[in-house]
Amino acid sequence: MNPSAEDPLGYSGMALSYAFLGRRTEAMALLDTLSSLTHREFIPAALFADIHVALGDHDRAFEFLALALEERAMLAFWTLFDRNWDAIRTDPRFPPLLAQIGL
Repeated sequence: MNPSAEDPLGYSGMALSYAFLGRRTEAMALLDTLSSLTHREFIPAALFADIHVALGDHDRAFEFLALALEERAMLAFWTLFDRNWDAIRTDPRFPPLLAQIGL
């Protein structure tokens, strides 16, 4: 099943699912599709950050999370507490992000 091109959340949800299943190629393909949609509509950076964490690409995840915090996206706040992010909580870049949102 393919998500609709009108549904960025569908693409991000499927990319996350593939990443959690270890199907990196499919996750990356959906991530590329999601990236291409940013040319015509706003897609929160936190969605990209979440997918990159699930893929184990922590550097890219932090780049997108920093953008999400600049966007002042509520989604960024919730992402910080998602279990998917347990993998990077010990990273020295994580506490400054918490401080940036006042936690």
